[in-house]
Amino acid sequence: MVILIVWHNADATTTDTPEKETDSNRSISSIVQILDKNLLGMNGEPHRRTKQYIGLCILADWCPASRSFARHVSDFHDLFGDEVTLVLINPGKRSDWFFGRYRIPWTTVRASAVAPLLEELQVKYAPKFILMDEKGTYYDRTNWKNRLL
Repeated sequence: MVILIVWHNADATTTDTPEKETDSNRSISSIVQILDKNLLGMNGEPHRRTKQYIGLCILADWCPASRSFARHVSDFHDLFGDEVTLVLINPGKRSDWFFGRYRIPWTTVRASAVAPLLEELQVKYAPKFILMDEKGTYYDRTNWKNRLL
């Protein structure tokens, strides 16, 4: 079992320019709003989420179970990658360890957003995979399959 230490950084969820509250971003969950403000591509460039569904992959680079679990995320991506943005949330120091090892076009978040996201998600252990939509609805196997019917 792996225990993650969570700390809070109040500046992590703020941006340099304030956003205006609109009807469209009121329907987006607070977790997704934090993600959208802090999303990065594999090369560290700002990234814009274009898919409705989000797969949050909480994986620690120093954790053997997380490294093993990442292979299964690759299988998920093969099946649903056209519908789901996969976001690597790594409380460790080396997110690049996961980049290039699997056939996954990872996105990640700024380091300053990791702890607030883990706190908001109430995640204490890795590995963990959370599938959700932009409104904050969580999906398990049953309701993910039902949405396809």
